[in-house]
Amino acid sequence: MFRFLSSLFGRKEQPFDAHPLIAEDDPVIAARGSQVIDISGMICQASTRVPLGRLARWGRKAVNLLSRDKIDQLINRAVRTIVDKYRVIDFSSGKVPQTQIAAEARQEFDSLLAQYLRSAQDGEGSQKPFEIVTGNPRPELTFDNMQLEYGRGLHVGTVNLVAAAKTQGMGDLVYVSERNAFLDVLADESTRKLMRQLNLGYISQGENGYIVGEAALGLGRIFGKPPRRPMKNGTLSPDEPASLFILSLLIRQLLGFPRKQGEICVYSVPADPVDSDRNYIYHRGALESALKSLGYTPRPMVESHLIVSSELKDQDYSGIGVSCGAGMFNVGVAYKGVPAVNFSTSRGGDWVDDSVAQALGEPVERVRDLKESMDLRKPEGRIQGAIAIYYRHLLEYTVETMRQRLSDAQNMPSFSKAVPIVCAGGASQIPGFLEMFKEELEKSRGFPVRIEFIRMAREPMRSVAKGCLQAALEEMEALAEPETHAAPSAMARAEVSGTPKRGLPSLASFRKAA
Repeated sequence: MFRFLSSLFGRKEQPFDAHPLIAEDDPVIAARGSQVIDISGMICQASTRVPLGRLARWGRKAVNLLSRDKIDQLINRAVRTIVDKYRVIDFSSGKVPQTQIAAEARQEFDSLLAQYLRSAQDGEGSQKPFEIVTGNPRPELTFDNMQLEYGRGLHVGTVNLVAAAKTQGMGDLVYVSERNAFLDVLADESTRKLMRQLNLGYISQGENGYIVGEAALGLGRIFGKPPRRPMKNGTLSPDEPASLFILSLLIRQLLGFPRKQGEICVYSVPADPVDSDRNYIYHRGALESALKSLGYTPRPMVESHLIVSSELKDQDYSGIGVSCGAGMFNVGVAYKGVPAVNFSTSRGGDWVDDSVAQALGEPVERVRDLKESMDLRKPEGRIQGAIAIYYRHLLEYTVETMRQRLSDAQNMPSFSKAVPIVCAGGASQIPGFLEMFKEELEKSRGFPVRIEFIRMAREPMRSVAKGCLQAALEEMEALAEPETHAAPSAMARAEVSGTPKRGLPSLASFRKAA
């Protein structure tokens, strides 16, 4: 018990060396005569050989992540084996093609890697495996034992994860949500015993343990230790070595396994940023790999366009969607369901919290707690007053960025009438947000679009997941129909990133995106 309590205070993080799942590329072989084998390319291929979802379906709870050094060691061993095999042959004579040597080295490496993974999965490897122990609290609703239509939606937020599905027969939409957070603890025998008594699920690797989801927040409040997040500023956090692994586990808990192999899962991604040189290629690729390992066919869509598709049916899917998250704001303009302009800013709810905490010398957790119980129109005290100031600055910055981007967009639609703005996300739920947003819009000079009204989404925390599900269901239906044309949701994905272009996406773009 003492070791468990002490693990919650002041213990230094001991990062582990892990490699995310990445796209598999064939190794690049040099020209004939150079006798070079691309070690880096083989390492990239080897990084795809950790099928977490497949292991879970086989009932394995211990998962080893190979380090780069271990993969490099296996590659060198494979290359030496094949080179020794043909050492007696004069390579320059051309009797043994270099492509054959490279192919046999690749095959030998695959064999060695498979042997190592089998021994590691059986507990014989030298690395300490991950052990996944299930328990409560878990989501109030799970998809595991439900009769559902084909197709899933997944909103990947910095603070919350939300999955959506549709029941067979009645056709009701069902949602499962979980906090995107974890807490590190010791995983010795006394801690395990306490976790069993509390019926809390956890993940352990040797003496390092992780409690994920809502349980992390509860224990964090009890012991005064803030939980950590796998994501930061809307994408996987570069400061957390375990971020991809923990996020993959949370996604598995929410979605479950598909009802059939290759079932479509549409997941939300941020639009390209306008105020930083960041890109979201790694984030999108990592989520794609996590979903593929479960057996889904992943499809990305931009958050802001998902809000339009789920909230503006009565307006012929024309308008502006604003996803107000903790890590960033996403803004998108659509005309009759076709995305025209999408972009994101690196400021969100977390930016307000961090700015207030830094300005006043207060803990970020205290600022967040006070923010959740305040009204932006009636701030009380020094901290709430600062929160209101930074929220206004955030909305002023967002409106000005919208004005500039919409004015400069080459394919901005010519709306014949005023259009609505719909807001969703946790950062928009604070009382007074819409009123403050409206005030900043009215103050903006030369805004290129006439605004009819601004409102909150009907279900602000579920709107993006609902849009993901609608797109997934639509594509599953389109795939089931013979000689079907591209579904509108698939066409929208062709505009998931990049510089906006005039007109509808070409069929070539659609095939490439799909």
